This record gives sequence, C-alpha cells and structure tokens, in this order.
Amino acid sequence: MKCKNCGAEIDKKAKVCPSCNAKVEKVGYFNFIKRREQRYEETQQLLAKSYVSDEQLSSAEVKSHGGIKAVYVGECKKLMRIAALKIALFAFIMAGSIAVIIIRQYTSLMSSVSDTWTTVILLIAFIAIFGMLALLYDTAYYLVRCIRLNKQGEGVAKINFGKPPVAISAGKLYNIALDFNCPKCANPTSMHIEQVDDMFVAVCDYDRTHMLKIEVEEILENIRPTQYSSDENIDGSAE
Repeated sequence: MKCKNCGAEIDKKAKVCPSCNAKVEKVGYFNFIKRREQRYEETQQLLAKSYVSDEQLSSAEVKSHGGIKAVYVGECKKLMRIAALKIALFAFIMAGSIAVIIIRQYTSLMSSVSDTWTTVILLIAFIAIFGMLALLYDTAYYLVRCIRLNKQGEGVAKINFGKPPVAISAGKLYNIALDFNCPKCANPTSMHIEQVDDMFVAVCDYDRTHMLKIEVEEILENIRPTQYSSDENIDGSAE
C-alpha cells in the first residue's frame, strides 16, 4: 500500500504515513468501487517502474512447473440465469427490509411489539438493506460483464474485485489463475492476476513491483478448444 501524499510504502494497518505523517485513508469493506479504484491507481503507479514492459509471462523463467491455470465453472447462459435470480432475490429482500421500516415508522401495525424487539428488527432491516445493496451491485456487475464477453464469442475480463479473472470461449466460462511462483523472489511466492485497462498483469503477492505482462492469447490458448469435462481443470487435475 502506498501513501497518496508522498508515495512511500505503508502498512495496511497504519493510521498515518511513517514518512510524511499524512493520515491514511481507510476504505470500507463494502465500498467495492473505491477499493477497485484504489487498487487500479496503485497498479498503474507501479507499472511505470516495474519490468512488466520488458518481460512477459511467455518468456519469463518461472520457479515451478505450470503456468496459467483455467478451471471450468459452467455454461455461460446457465450462470447468467443464476446471477439474474440472485439479483431478483437480493432486490426482494431489500424491498422487504424497506417495507418493514416504513411499516414501523408510518403505521401502527407494529405498535404491540416491544421497544427492544423493534430496535432489533430495525437494525436487522438496515443491515439487510446495505448488505443486499452491495451484493446487488456486485452480482449485477458480474452479469453485465458476462453478457458482454459472451456476445464477443470469447475473451478475458476481471469481473469481480478480489476475485480471479474469467475467460469465456464457446459459451463456457472459466476462472483463470496462475500456477507458478514469482521469478524475482528468493523464496517461493505466489502471484495473482490484475487488470489495468486492457492489459493483464501477474503481480507478486509479496512485492508488487514484481510484475509480468500476460497476453490475452496466452490465456485463451488454455481453454481453446474446450475438450475437458466440467469436473476437471484445464491442466488435467480434478477439482
């Protein structure tokens, strides 16, 4: 994590920057948009001084056997239907929670309920509203991106914050992960995938300046053609 004021590395738990004493802005867990923007800005800053432009995954020496790992998730149309049903369920729960608050505030239907239970009910209703709103946004974003990728026929995209990117080919969806260690770290260290604009980057989990560029074609080659059953990984190992 970097300080926005001076650019110094700071611990995620720190309240102030140890270099310039600037206050560290904390982003709430459910603030998916802000967290995504913060991660995106941080990755862009690191890209300028990393070796990502000079070294790509296809030419890098990785410290373990493997490479890109694609795990079959399911048929796109079926997954999109499930996502749509989830959105309807979240919206229904949120509407019900709002209705409970309205009934309590503007009618006498809950007048026989004790103050303690009224407080508990209203608290649960408010938590449900904000929780369902976050889930609604996350699932709707997932659904829209899946629809766009499916219309293209095939492609790769980072759909949900904090989750691996997905690839779609021939109407099938796969989760994409990395199956090798960082080639720059002395000790075995895993890497994850991030997306910056249209570019995918393998980022070290220990040192974010260790990056490798991943070509989209490298990912698609792992799922094209789709000759694997739904209970196997693309690398042949069972889930």
